[in-house]
Amino acid sequence: MREPKEPRIKGLINKQWWSALLWALGVILLYKLVGDLSGLLRTIGKLASILAPFIGGLVIAFLLYRPVNAVENFLKKRRAAFWRRPARAWSLVLVYLLFLGVIALAIAVIVPVLVQAVTGLISSLPTYYTTAVNFVNKHSGEGGIFESLNLREVVNGVYNFVLNHLTVANVIGYLSGIISITGSLINVLISFIISVYMLAGRESLISTVSRVAGAFLPSRAARLSAHYTRKASDIFMRYIYSMLVDAVCVCILLIPGMYISGIPYPLAFAVFVGIANIVPYFGAIISGAFSVLMLVLVGEWGMALFLAVYIIVVQQLDSNLLQPRIFGQSVGIQPIYVLLAVTVGGGLAGFLGILLGVPAMAVLKILISDLIAHRNRVRREKEEAQAMEVTEE
Repeated sequence: MREPKEPRIKGLINKQWWSALLWALGVILLYKLVGDLSGLLRTIGKLASILAPFIGGLVIAFLLYRPVNAVENFLKKRRAAFWRRPARAWSLVLVYLLFLGVIALAIAVIVPVLVQAVTGLISSLPTYYTTAVNFVNKHSGEGGIFESLNLREVVNGVYNFVLNHLTVANVIGYLSGIISITGSLINVLISFIISVYMLAGRESLISTVSRVAGAFLPSRAARLSAHYTRKASDIFMRYIYSMLVDAVCVCILLIPGMYISGIPYPLAFAVFVGIANIVPYFGAIISGAFSVLMLVLVGEWGMALFLAVYIIVVQQLDSNLLQPRIFGQSVGIQPIYVLLAVTVGGGLAGFLGILLGVPAMAVLKILISDLIAHRNRVRREKEEAQAMEVTEE
């Protein structure tokens, strides 16, 4: 009766040896990767550049999935077979035409306004500097409000910093860097084509990913991965769309105040503050203060005060009225965690980290909350089982 146990014990020992070997190989691999972190980053960057069209296509497909799906469901309910039968093809055509139209409108209208504003501000820097120096000199003398402060060095330092960094050549360099990141025109075209194929065959693509995950993961782990992947994608998608809608609303609300205040390039500053509003808390404060400073530098103190009050009112309307309606429960995390997400995300991945740090924190919050709930449920069930055992005894 004891003979069959030997193969089981031997198999168990072999399984333990294989597990130990895999763990050892994993530790060695992790040590090598950490030891040559720069080489790892170069390899990842090279792989990302090779796969850039596919990554771009995945991003475009992710952003356009919801509108394509909504248009397709709408067309399927039409009585006319002309719209109902090829509903998917029509939804792709309509959504992509709208998407390309928005991009073309931004390039044709918004980009020239921003470029004109930047170049105009660069050419006006000496005037602003002279105004600031005169103001500081006037109030830094004996009995002045800035007598105890050495603001002249501060003004000179800020001016030299801006003069060295905010030049036409540097702006062109920044734009070139953005273009190089987004890729060449051919890569962009390939990304659009790939995104169309992804959205056209999205059920097959999702099914393939699910089968691959099921083949390499235990069934429970595969189900949990699919569940939280859907939750995370839904949070990211709703957050991105809500954020863009909120930025457009803030921009529209700011345009009248910018024109009334007489600030140079009012449309450009309205767009600037609206885009900066994407960054929670910090974006609105910094962009608003910069806009008010532009009026102070040209000596328009009354209009600067008016613009400051106007921006504060718009920000309060946005925080208390627009954002709760637009964002809803897309994030649902406390302000302290929003600040933490912005700080950590910006430190790790720059502007992209700031942009995606908040929804990432929301996903992390869901994972931690579900983990805590699971542990509490297991502990409660164990305590109930122990109580039942004691009662039976």
